[in-house]
Amino acid sequence: MMSAIFQVIQNVIVTVVGVAGLAFGFYKYWKSRETKSNLQCDVGVETFPVASKTLVDLSIQIKNPGKAAVYVTSAKVKEALCSVRKIGSGSI
Repeated sequence: MMSAIFQVIQNVIVTVVGVAGLAFGFYKYWKSRETKSNLQCDVGVETFPVASKTLVDLSIQIKNPGKAAVYVTSAKVKEALCSVRKIGSGSI
């Protein structure tokens, strides 16, 4: 009789500790995903003389070293355009 009560108490304690551990794990996971994103932009420029003109190759690389996930929706991808225009030396 006494061992059956101890067995029930042990099962309840193990279940409560297991549920608490699972809840704590999910909490830590969600807190790590909610942190601010940390984006780094690296810009690379190369120039190539071609005849009497200069060709400029510009590359932009965006890195996410943070833990937070960053998403770009397809609507934003459609908006991402590269605009090239000539800037005169007097306008800078």
